[in-house]
Amino acid sequence: LLSVLLAICRGKAHFKSVVARNVSLDADRLPYRPDLLRYLREQKTAGRSLVLVTAAHHSIAKAAAAHLSGLFDEVLATTEGCNLNGPVKGQVLTEKFGDGGFTYVGNCASDLAVWRHAAAAIPVSARPSVIASIPTPIEATFPAPRHWLRTLSRAVRLHQWVKNLLVLVPLFTSRDLLNLAALADLLLVALALSLVASAQYLLNDLIDLDSDREHFEKRLRPLASGDLPIPLGLLLVPCLLSLGGWLGFVVGSWTVLMLLGTYFISCLLYSTVLKTKPLVDVFALAGLYVFRIVIGGFVSNHFVTVWLFTFSFLCFLSLGFLKRCIELARSTQAAPKHFGRRGYYPADTAILTAMGVAGSFASVVVLALYVYSESANKLYKHPFALWGFVPVCLLVQCRWWLSGSRNYIKEDPVRYAISDRVLWAGAAIGAACYWVAIGGV
Repeated sequence: LLSVLLAICRGKAHFKSVVARNVSLDADRLPYRPDLLRYLREQKTAGRSLVLVTAAHHSIAKAAAAHLSGLFDEVLATTEGCNLNGPVKGQVLTEKFGDGGFTYVGNCASDLAVWRHAAAAIPVSARPSVIASIPTPIEATFPAPRHWLRTLSRAVRLHQWVKNLLVLVPLFTSRDLLNLAALADLLLVALALSLVASAQYLLNDLIDLDSDREHFEKRLRPLASGDLPIPLGLLLVPCLLSLGGWLGFVVGSWTVLMLLGTYFISCLLYSTVLKTKPLVDVFALAGLYVFRIVIGGFVSNHFVTVWLFTFSFLCFLSLGFLKRCIELARSTQAAPKHFGRRGYYPADTAILTAMGVAGSFASVVVLALYVYSESANKLYKHPFALWGFVPVCLLVQCRWWLSGSRNYIKEDPVRYAISDRVLWAGAAIGAACYWVAIGGV
């Protein structure tokens, strides 16, 4: 790492050479644009000569050219003494092919210096301002994906933000939902948690780029597929983290900020270390869910009881096992020998299912015991009405396990839960039971 940092002082060309020597990059895993490759192959068939010209190091460029099976007749790239970028690239191409003797495919403002000497331009994923500044005729255009908001929402896992509404649970179980000030604070904390979690998701995707590009589903993620530029991902991580931290500080000063920091570090520890440890990963995942509830209890000044803690942990433990079973079943279809770096094998599915289903039933037993506990009698006017939660909770969890075994859930239980009508019907029944229990009827 020190040699790489020192290499910056000797110029970009030397820096790229040092990085290329110290970092291995598999060209097979790089994201390629299928539409551009089709166009280039058509031009190759039509008799045009294709040269790969890039500012990347020549070792990377040659590997990419080799992967593309003879598509390019020649490779020109950065070497130890020449950073082939911008004006230098334009000069090299002009000397080799003559002024106006080539068509150039580029994507950014630095390529304008090359297009000035080209006969025609082919912009790829270029900004409108760059396209408007191109001084030569445009032969073809390959625009960036138009649904950039959708791409960004996928990258930050916008649908996962619903999980952070768990901070509202202590307010719900303490019969304090009408405390609008606490409710507003908790909603802001949920937003802060969501921003911090999104920063962690992006950071994790950046760390796991290589493995994600090998995965049969994760290769479609915005960063792994190239839909979201890596520099933008690197920029978003500190921005989201800072915004989430600032929001948490506004709500609850330094203590909430410390809780958010603990949550981020815990998530990072899970993503980099714990998720590769069988069983430990599921327990850690359940702990992260419960930690959201603990944060909600602290912000709303409501103590998280042993009943709530135990029920929540067992419930989320079951969901964690369900997630692993779903991932294992889908992964073994594409890679039957081993489940990535997670340490699970196809033979583990049965025992993981047994442990997960046991967690579901154990959580419901805890809920049933709570209905008849002294704590419930003190808090609720008609605690027996809470019994309605028991069959509903068990039905929903059993339905999820059945759906998972039938491969109805496509990797992400959260996305499935949001669209599950049975869950929403169960939530409505639960709300009615809660209303009766607090004496609303």
